[in-house]
Amino acid sequence: MQGSSALLALARYWLCADQLRSSFFEAFRASTPGHLVDAHGDVGLSFYWVSGPGIFSSLWFGALFVVIEGYRELALSDPHIDRLLQSDHVDALRLYRNATFHFQSSAFHKKMLPLHETHESEQWIDEIHRRLGAFLSRSAADISCPHDQPDAAKLRIALAVRLAEHDGV
Repeated sequence: MQGSSALLALARYWLCADQLRSSFFEAFRASTPGHLVDAHGDVGLSFYWVSGPGIFSSLWFGALFVVIEGYRELALSDPHIDRLLQSDHVDALRLYRNATFHFQSSAFHKKMLPLHETHESEQWIDEIHRRLGAFLSRSAADISCPHDQPDAAKLRIALAVRLAEHDGV
């Protein structure tokens, strides 16, 4: 495993993704059923993507893929996460991140579609998100905090607090 500094950096990325996840659910709960319906009475993806929940989900999914990239780059391993990373959803999430954070000449690029094609992808995203957070929290708990890096302790506390807000894995 890589050094403690890299692991804590990855934990910070997860905390950002988790805040976006929370903002997505908050926006989703605040929206009324008719809020996501267009003028023709359809709940289309193009209308969803410009709503609060759609914007936050795009940002969350992009940030979550960065955590997956970091997990792989640091050669981390966890049997549950490694199993989840065998899914085709990983590439769909990568394409979604690219469409979100790299300019596309189409407002609603086809790269975003594969992630929305099955209900299973929603479950997968939630599970990989939770598993990565739990893994990072367990790993960060083993990191000693040098006196010259007090922020390491703050990151460990932030991870613990954020994960306590979830139902657990």
